[in-house]
Amino acid sequence: YKYTYQRLTNDWNGTRELRQMIETLNTLRAAAAMSGNYSALRNYFMTTFDYQKLLDYIAIRNWSQPWDDQFHNHFLYRRLGDGKWLLIPQDKDREFGEHFGWSPQSTGKSFYMGEQGDMDNRNGSWNHIKDGFIKSFRAEILARIAELDANGVLNPTTVKAKIDEAAATFSVTDYNASPAALPCSLAGELMPMKVWADCRHQDVLDAAASAKCAGSTCGLKAD
Repeated sequence: YKYTYQRLTNDWNGTRELRQMIETLNTLRAAAAMSGNYSALRNYFMTTFDYQKLLDYIAIRNWSQPWDDQFHNHFLYRRLGDGKWLLIPQDKDREFGEHFGWSPQSTGKSFYMGEQGDMDNRNGSWNHIKDGFIKSFRAEILARIAELDANGVLNPTTVKAKIDEAAATFSVTDYNASPAALPCSLAGELMPMKVWADCRHQDVLDAAASAKCAGSTCGLKAD
């Protein structure tokens, strides 16, 4: 645990709490999968994690179509005040429909669907926290996504405004002057993200995780 999980704060505190959380969660997750009864795992999430923040984290990040957040690209944080755990996202590169799909040359009809025969989307590597939480609170996650899509941060109008707000801070001149710069069309990157936000909105309206965007040719399937 010490060598696998790089601790960024409080080195003096060791890995006891982290190890206890991971091993308890894995034990309860395995038992729930075997019995089909997720009540003990649900209770563990409710008492050990900040339930609302974890719910929002998973709802928003899964809406964003992640492909590389299984064994890394998130930080585990344990709040000092009440000892509750939560997740902090990191490295969201090529999310929002871009991985195996969007590019400046894209027609808008090619999206990443997940790797064939690999439901976790990434080399058989499972995120046990996400897997356990989704199986324990699937209805709540779907309801939260619908709520955020209807009048929250996932509504396409809000998403597009955020894209424009972020784009306004980006200097194409500075980017092109960088020795590491690759050919980039800013407009070509922004347009697909906005179209993708509309498709994701349609996914929510369809209320079917495996349904394609109704009435469109985008071919997007929900995660």
